[in-house]
Amino acid sequence: MQSEIPRGILTVRDVTDRSVRITGVVSEEPNVKEKDQQITIKRVTVSDAPVFGKIRVRLSSLTPIQYGDKITVVCRLDVPKPINGFDYPRYLKARGILAVCDFPQFTDVVSPTQFSFIRSILVMKSKLILQTQQVFPEPH
Repeated sequence: MQSEIPRGILTVRDVTDRSVRITGVVSEEPNVKEKDQQITIKRVTVSDAPVFGKIRVRLSSLTPIQYGDKITVVCRLDVPKPINGFDYPRYLKARGILAVCDFPQFTDVVSPTQFSFIRSILVMKSKLILQTQQVFPEPH
């Protein structure tokens, strides 16, 4: 199901192709790889103005970040581009993601003070995976 973009409302797509200050909340479990991680942020503001749509942010895997964290970044927002024939823009739009930000110049992360059941489950999952990897290391 594709996310509909409301008419007459400022969206994250309206502020692409330039460097901006973005604040939002991590809305999914980070997708952590060896060198980088991807997060999706919702409840986005750009230069303190609320905008419609989510943003996919790619940043260093060394940045500690979890579901529910409030994040502020300074980066160039871009419209997603197709990847090797794959309609990446359509894939992201179906998830409400209208812009991407690769490797922000500045990142500030603030963990929430309120309890979150989902966040707690994801923290336990990460710890379990880490312990499992220590007990059963990858074959070399």
